[in-house]
Amino acid sequence: MAFYDVTVSPYAEPTTVSDTLITLDGRDSIVTHPGTNYFPNDILLTWFNEGYKAQYLKDYTRPDRRRLLLNLAAPSDTFPTITLLNGPAAGKRIDELAILNTGMTRDTLEYFITDTALMAQDTMMLALHFLRTDTLQQLSWGNDTIRVLYREPKANKTKEKKVKKKKDDEENSDSIVGPQLTFLNISAKTSNTQEIYLPIIFEVNQPLDTIIPEGLHLEMIRDTIFDTLAVPELVRVDPFNTMRYKVEYKWEPGVKYRFSADSASIVGIYNEWNKQFKHEFTARALEDYSLLAFNVTGVRDSAIVEVLGSDDNPVAIAPLKDGVAEFPYLQPGTYYARLYIDRNGNGEYDTGNLLDSIQPEEVYYYPKKIVLKKNWDVEQSWDIYETPIDLQKPQEIKKNKPKEKKRRRNPDGTFVEDENDNRNRDEDEDGYYDDTNFFGPGNPNGSSNIGNMNNQNNLRNLRR
Repeated sequence: MAFYDVTVSPYAEPTTVSDTLITLDGRDSIVTHPGTNYFPNDILLTWFNEGYKAQYLKDYTRPDRRRLLLNLAAPSDTFPTITLLNGPAAGKRIDELAILNTGMTRDTLEYFITDTALMAQDTMMLALHFLRTDTLQQLSWGNDTIRVLYREPKANKTKEKKVKKKKDDEENSDSIVGPQLTFLNISAKTSNTQEIYLPIIFEVNQPLDTIIPEGLHLEMIRDTIFDTLAVPELVRVDPFNTMRYKVEYKWEPGVKYRFSADSASIVGIYNEWNKQFKHEFTARALEDYSLLAFNVTGVRDSAIVEVLGSDDNPVAIAPLKDGVAEFPYLQPGTYYARLYIDRNGNGEYDTGNLLDSIQPEEVYYYPKKIVLKKNWDVEQSWDIYETPIDLQKPQEIKKNKPKEKKRRRNPDGTFVEDENDNRNRDEDEDGYYDDTNFFGPGNPNGSSNIGNMNNQNNLRNLRR
């Protein structure tokens, strides 16, 4: 949607229009006739998506005996209160019997059940007390009761029969076989080439109970020998996600490292521990990066600058400080850029609201593509008002592009535009809009001129 927040009073003024007429013999003449100018003729509306989603319990499943999964239809800033209604633990809240794993938006809630009696229970009756959208489209506290069933998969039943048969065969033999062990799984979510400005990320398959620091090691290779560094600290990526962890370190460019975890140094909530784990990686060399800096003019408020890929999605984000936005670690490639005015200073783009007459935060695009190569330092000047706002977004990253003009060849070899195609294009342009903008349908926003590309040593210092 789009709206104008001031009153518009249309008016018209008489004027004289001049036309040039060409006779059959090629002579031209100027003819004037009365006309009308209509005002205002310079109103620009910003198209935006409010991002409204009704809140309700979308679905719920029990993928296995250990887990309960609830999906809400929209992000939430509060957790629901969930109470068990049946079984030995009836009357207890689920957070007393399970550990929650979720993300920052809190719309997907994954509960890892720790109570063995509840784990063995095939049917759970749960009472939910949570914020949901009512008939007036307002968030209000409501109650719901759900019945969650667990059905053993056929593959598991077949496996159990084979295990039972094997166990019976072993009992009838003289051999002694102990219980089968299952281990906690840990995996690296980063590649073998490590970005020097990012931590290494690890993921486990269950929430952790214990981390033994003495069992964690971070080493650097020097002359084919690994030197031990400080004991790495394994911490959560965010406070709500109990299964993603990171190790932060000031990586030296081009140096090879190894992170390792001794066997049983990481223990999960189900008393399962890890096998010996190693992850070797090399920090990317500094000369493999490009540096990009924008010198922005025309901005009086706080603003955020985003470097975009060819899909119009951000690959790097930086705040505007003293008119400059710096991106010291970009890989070679073709990029675009946009800037939005952060009116409330929260570091996030805020959309508009029709009922409260709030306009979305203003967005401007840099009107040209930026090509970066290895070890380049590029400084761009950007006046966000130099190019008209509705002409700023580069054609290459528009999802709905205007149709290309068709041309036909004259007998003398020259080309002219097809009049019928132009007529069709004019009709189509009335309905053209870009509905896949990052900030919601149709924000044709942008920014300014391209600066000089120089290999400047002083800009390289920005990385330090």
